[in-house]
Amino acid sequence: MKTLLTAILLLAAGATYGQQEATVQLSVSRDTVWQGQRYQVEVSVETGEYDKLDFELPEGVKVLSTSSGQQMGYENGRMYRRLTKGYTIMADEVGTITFGPATVEIAGEPHRTAAVTVVVLPNADYRPAPERAAGNPTRKTYKLK
Repeated sequence: MKTLLTAILLLAAGATYGQQEATVQLSVSRDTVWQGQRYQVEVSVETGEYDKLDFELPEGVKVLSTSSGQQMGYENGRMYRRLTKGYTIMADEVGTITFGPATVEIAGEPHRTAAVTVVVLPNADYRPAPERAAGNPTRKTYKLK
């Protein structure tokens, strides 16, 4: 009897798990920024299971840092899995930058977000940092005697 009850619970959990909708989001912290200003881009997926997440940053984007997180649990009797990828971007070039779409594949079926656009406005006070040559660090190290 205990085995039968366990099998029924697993089948019910599997049915609930398989019926989940996928939520894919692509967001930016600001849609208009000044040249030299930092902003965040975040891709998040919430679903029971997915095969593949596809998101690439556009060429020429200066990435300062990246982050990622994963969370799994049960909410209202449904299993969920959240994956989040974040990027901190520096707006070096004036113009329009288009991110996305982000695509997640679930059971062979693609789910896409809309593309997100950021407008970079000119900033007269902005001076890009000089490129550092290899072996020429900008930080000096001193030894204490």
